[in-house]
Amino acid sequence: MLESEKSILLVEDDTSTRLIIQKSLSKWGCKILSVASAEEAIRVVNMITPDLALIADPNTGVLFLVNNKQYIIGGTSIATPIFVGFLAACNTRIFVNPIIYNIGVLHFNDVINGSNGAYRAKKGYDNCSGFGSLKGNVLSSIINYTVTLSSSSLNIQKNNSVTIIVTSNYNYNSNLSWSSNNPNVATVSSSGVVTGVNLGNAFITLKTINPYVTKTISV
Repeated sequence: MLESEKSILLVEDDTSTRLIIQKSLSKWGCKILSVASAEEAIRVVNMITPDLALIADPNTGVLFLVNNKQYIIGGTSIATPIFVGFLAACNTRIFVNPIIYNIGVLHFNDVINGSNGAYRAKKGYDNCSGFGSLKGNVLSSIINYTVTLSSSSLNIQKNNSVTIIVTSNYNYNSNLSWSSNNPNVATVSSSGVVTGVNLGNAFITLKTINPYVTKTISV
């Protein structure tokens, strides 16, 4: 049962449809956050975490049971607000699209049957079901990753070396890339060993490939 303090995020680009659904939702006694695009929805989620996110479609969609009454809301785009709600629940504050497309289908439950009228589902990515349904526990561990370096700054003498230790809650394996913006002052190996070359300043940068994040150390 929805309480009066709860909020619903409604996303619909058609104004008349949005107003009709908004009026229907208002009967639930909830605060309605009504927007016309996914971009607006993202801004709303960054300011407040809704209790329910949905895209309005009066024809087809997901069946909701509220106070023993059935409501069909959503349409084929219901996956978008579900994912917005998932990101909000994970307290995600980053652009996740590159991460999602890089992790591959093994992090989703592949949908291989069905049709949306224009396309049919098949094995792997398709225009009907995308990657498939969420494996929430797997995706949350990737989206909410943390990367910590053993130091934020180094003072290295000429010809001396220091190994930078990377700590993360995600197994990056070999998906790490090290670089120096000034190799005449300090170099860095593929395993994170920084070596002093000459007097001066340099920045050592770590880039993780999957998921993507950048960390920098001053030398």
